[in-house]
Amino acid sequence: MRQGQICPDGVVITVNWDVLEIGMSFFVPAVNLSLLDKQVMEIAQNRGWKLQSRNQIEGGKLGLRFWRTL
Repeated sequence: MRQGQICPDGVVITVNWDVLEIGMSFFVPAVNLSLLDKQVMEIAQNRGWKLQSRNQIEGGKLGLRFWRTL
């Protein structure tokens, strides 16, 4: 797994962090929501960002939606 990738359920997910501006959001489908939240928040912290997350079901899939905040 490369830096900036997440892998909450054994499947490597790549997020294009460089395009994520304040106010934008993204959804990551996953079952292990606590590990997903931990991995994404660690990446955000390393970038000096603040994110908020919320458990969601989108398109019939469980996961987390993350918003980049101030």
